[in-house]
Amino acid sequence: MDIALGMSARGHTVHVVYSPLRADPALLAELAVDARVVTSAIPMRREPHPSDALALARIAAYLSKNGPFDILHGHSSKGGLYARLLGLLGTAASIYTPHAFMTLSPGLSAAESRLYRTVEGVLGGMSSKVVCTSTQEKEHAQTLGIPARKLAVIRNGIDAKGFEPATDLRAELGLAPEKLLVGFVGRLEYQKGVDVLLRAARMALDSYPALHFAIIGSGSLEDDLKSRAFLMGLKDNVSWLGGRKARACFQSFDLLAMPSRYEGMPYTLLEALHCGVPVVCSDFGGVSDTIRDRVNGMIFPMEDAATFATRLVELAKDPALRAGLSASASNMSRHFTVERMCAELEALYYGRPVRKARITVVRDGSHPQASAVPAAGD
Repeated sequence: MDIALGMSARGHTVHVVYSPLRADPALLAELAVDARVVTSAIPMRREPHPSDALALARIAAYLSKNGPFDILHGHSSKGGLYARLLGLLGTAASIYTPHAFMTLSPGLSAAESRLYRTVEGVLGGMSSKVVCTSTQEKEHAQTLGIPARKLAVIRNGIDAKGFEPATDLRAELGLAPEKLLVGFVGRLEYQKGVDVLLRAARMALDSYPALHFAIIGSGSLEDDLKSRAFLMGLKDNVSWLGGRKARACFQSFDLLAMPSRYEGMPYTLLEALHCGVPVVCSDFGGVSDTIRDRVNGMIFPMEDAATFATRLVELAKDPALRAGLSASASNMSRHFTVERMCAELEALYYGRPVRKARITVVRDGSHPQASAVPAAGD
């Protein structure tokens, strides 16, 4: 969404091809009020599915009817696949932003890893550019065989709007003043490591009971994670808040927990920095571009729930340390604005001769931010 609105503000007309299976109606409503943004709903599944061929045909028909386009910008694996394949059919440049390559996942089997690495390498060679959101992601892309000349690093940025009016989660949850609220925002999937968070929460509470955990998000593991939390005795210490508007909640958090197993540069991390919320995160890719350990957050080894718990308790017991990290977080956020991100993307788009200022971004709808299909310009 931020890219669509940002490119519109720069005079481009943006066509957003999204999947209604996952899109957020509130975010689509924001796009609808912009005269330069055109949205089109085409069902796309996140995972490989026989319906992929039909979705590809429908997008091709849409491009033929509404083009010609100069840029096809695909986001995440499925959107990137479509953009590269459709780029072969015309003169549009195909841009791909993976937002964390699937090949970064430690949960892949050896066979799956070989398959995905091969596919990403082949498709990367077909791309006009692959936009990585962190230096670590670019380094990983090169191990996939994607030529360095095809790669660019453009770090994500966020719009300062949308954080107000703030939701008072403490009042909503009935928390006592001495309780510290630890937030989590993300999909309840393997990638996000919520199981690691629950193990760390159990250990942290054993030594510092004045903690409460608020989990915002939904996903395929929701029922399993809730059952785990109940069996671990966390029923009164963890609140499951579902898929609500998260930006309004950040100012209620004392800390943000991010135990991800792999990431590019997550928007949630940048949103926490913007609000001055110290982040306790795993050492996933992209973290080194944003978090300095014990300066504006704390980092623990991936999957290490015990160290994660230790970091949470240390911060809970030390208000001065939390205040210092908070101030540094707010200062760091100045480097991650949507204006800077869109300016760098526009420069990338115009790095190739184009007939008109027409850009298209295709996304499967798995995360509405950056769900843009910029197309015709004036």
